Amino acid sequence: MAGQIIGNCTQEVVHSGRENCSVIPGPTKHLLFHPANALYPLEREAFIEQLPAFLVSDPNTDRITPVGPISGNTPSGGDLVTTAPGNYGGTVTTGVNPTTVEYQIDNGTPCMYKELSKWNRRTMRVFEADDAGLIMGTVRTIGGKEGFAGYLVTIFVREVKATGTEKYQLWINLDYSANYEIEKQNRHGFMLGLENIPSGLLGLRLVAGQNGTATVTTDCGGEDVTAKYGEDWATSTFINSTGSNPTAVTWDGEANALTITPAGEYKVADAQALEAAEISGYEGINTYATITASA
Repeated sequence: MAGQIIGNCTQEVVHSGRENCSVIPGPTKHLLFHPANALYPLEREAFIEQLPAFLVSDPNTDRITPVGPISGNTPSGGDLVTTAPGNYGGTVTTGVNPTTVEYQIDNGTPCMYKELSKWNRRTMRVFEADDAGLIMGTVRTIGGKEGFAGYLVTIFVREVKATGTEKYQLWINLDYSANYEIEKQNRHGFMLGLENIPSGLLGLRLVAGQNGTATVTTDCGGEDVTAKYGEDWATSTFINSTGSNPTAVTWDGEANALTITPAGEYKVADAQALEAAEISGYEGINTYATITASA
């Protein structure tokens, strides 16, 4: 018997027809990032129903963090890898170079850079949504469970300073993984709709005042949001350094100040607690303020 070297390739059936309702993606307008091993519902209705919960869930497990809108993108790579010409023939295609896309964030700010640059060199997954709200990703199977996931990427964020002719720019560079071609072959998507594209969270900081009072401001820009939510501030929206909530929180509308008792080290609670108190789109940062006893 002649020797053999047995391969493991299988014959894939290719269907080359075009459907009447084929979807052609438009330019990417929104990026939705999530941890690398998270899975989400494959069905549109279930995804939309559960999306609000994913926006405030644990950032290390399955939180979805939206970034956008995107004003433009610059792709590179994705071209063919070929061998050098030989003595007896031309070049031979051996593969595809890795794909990199740099996305410009519309009206990006230095505050956004401070936050997004914390992802630099981090590997995550990203859903891409176009200008009509079509969301695209891939189908993954983890532990026998199938689900919707974004494409695997490594993130680098950079800023370009303003000049006499150009305004400040913020760019997010995504290096797509070596498995990008395989993930695209298993592509999955549906019309999420622009009305269902969420906004990202803003960090909140508790600021101690005089006589045991406090206010709440955005972390970077320092915008005071105390009065915006007034009586919605509750014991559940603050947490002390031991992990407990205060026993009482009152808001004085005339003075635009909160009183938190008992005295101690406090910070604004996480996004889930704030959402439950109908304070949406925010999350407390991990910085405590010393609240003294009122005089």
